[in-house]
Amino acid sequence: TIVSIVLWAQNFDLGVSSGLKYKFTEFLAKGDKQGAQSIVSTAYLSFGMLLLMAFALLTPVVFCLDWNSLLNVSSIPLVELSWTVFIVLSLFFVQMFCEQISNLLQAYQKAAIADTFKPLANVFSLVLIVLLRFFTKNSLLYASIAMAAPYVLMLIGINIYLFATHFKDYAPSVKCFDK
Repeated sequence: TIVSIVLWAQNFDLGVSSGLKYKFTEFLAKGDKQGAQSIVSTAYLSFGMLLLMAFALLTPVVFCLDWNSLLNVSSIPLVELSWTVFIVLSLFFVQMFCEQISNLLQAYQKAAIADTFKPLANVFSLVLIVLLRFFTKNSLLYASIAMAAPYVLMLIGINIYLFATHFKDYAPSVKCFDK
């Protein structure tokens, strides 16, 4: 249920993803590297600020709600459930921020590369879930981390790698932020 709520919430990126993809494509077609870097910087920084504000607003709410009642769960202690929701929410916000790299890859006509991220992360998650069965007690918290963290860690690594190499000219920068 927690993952379903998070997946549903992914639809609320306020058009930043689509706008970034289409404007980035337009700047690439014109050969305008400065414009491309400006749109990347503006998208990353404005979306990052928006996500930080939402995170700051939602964090106290997570720990105030009775998740056992909301999710109709009695077998999991409220503290574990609250921490699970908090960690899933945190990873979700990082994922939304870092997924912008997929839009840049699609605009760069490298959609096949972007489409491999989730399946690879799912394989890592499956391996982690199997390992958890052997090395830990049953825990919703551990399972949630095993399911969400591989994709987020992969996206962080891909962002760092691509902005240091292939997309170096378009790396987000505060000085290129267009107000």
